Amino acid sequence: MISEVIDKKKISGAKKGTSGGSKIMQAPTWPGFVVKEGEEGFTAMVGSPNVSGVAWLIIQHQSDMGHKTIKSIQIFDEDRKGLGYAPTMILEIGDAKQTRYEGT
Repeated sequence: MISEVIDKKKISGAKKGTSGGSKIMQAPTWPGFVVKEGEEGFTAMVGSPNVSGVAWLIIQHQSDMGHKTIKSIQIFDEDRKGLGYAPTMILEIGDAKQTRYEGT
């Protein structure tokens, strides 16, 4: 998933690598890159296993946390000195715009 977003956004500093025998594009080291709400690839990243749990938490706990949304996802590779590729994601959570729906 990250590889496809990197490829579509033409992220500079990305590295070519392999994962499970497949060629992939790897996230650049810190600060990496940011995918913001509304940008191509954002919805796919929110639907990924690493982020969807946070989205679920926000939805399920609106009464405690208020109306929140994922505003952006920062993705980077920690330079782990030969220990393998392990991208890291930082999620920016913020207040959601509330829309009032009127019954007709």
